[in-house]
Amino acid sequence: MNIYTTSIGSLGKDNSEETVKNISVTNCYITNSQNGVRIKTWATGSGLVSNVKFDHIDMNEVSNPIIIDQFYCPHNNCNNNNVNSELLISDVTYSNIKGTYNTGTPAVYLNCSKKMPCVNITIVDVQLEGKTTVSSVCENASGCLGEKIQPQVTGLGKGSSQFLDYLSKKGVICTNT
Repeated sequence: MNIYTTSIGSLGKDNSEETVKNISVTNCYITNSQNGVRIKTWATGSGLVSNVKFDHIDMNEVSNPIIIDQFYCPHNNCNNNNVNSELLISDVTYSNIKGTYNTGTPAVYLNCSKKMPCVNITIVDVQLEGKTTVSSVCENASGCLGEKIQPQVTGLGKGSSQFLDYLSKKGVICTNT
C-alpha cells in the first residue's frame, strides 16, 4: 500500500483519556513525507497505547522516519513545558523498516514522558540511510534493540527481564542488554 504517513494520534488533547490497542501497520510504502511511522500524544493526556506493530515498511525521502512524541504541540503554541504525559505507551515494535530519510533529524526519535516512560519498545532490522547522520533520541524509553540497526540507535534503556525472556524465546537477540 502506498501511503503518505502513518500516525497514531494526536491523543490526550485537553486532558482527555484515550486508549489505542492492537494496531498493525504492515507492507507499506511511504514516500516524500514529513513523517514515516509516528505515535503522538499531547503532554496533558492520559490513557494507553499498546500492542502496536510497524512491520515491512519501505520509506523514500521521509523527513522523520520513526517517532514517538509524548509532548506533541503543533506550532509550538502550548503551555505544557513542565507537564509530563500520563499516557502509557507500551509494546511497540518497529521491524523490517528500510529506506531513506532526507533531513538532518534523527531517524529514530523516541521522546517519552518521565512520569510514564515508554516500555517494551522493540527495534529490529531497521535500515535507514540519511544524507547526514544525526544521533537518535531515546528519552525515557526502554526495550530491545535487535540486530541490523542503521543508523545506530543509542539511549534505549534495557527492557525488563520478563520482556527480554519473551523476545529470546521468539528468537530475537537484543544488543542493548
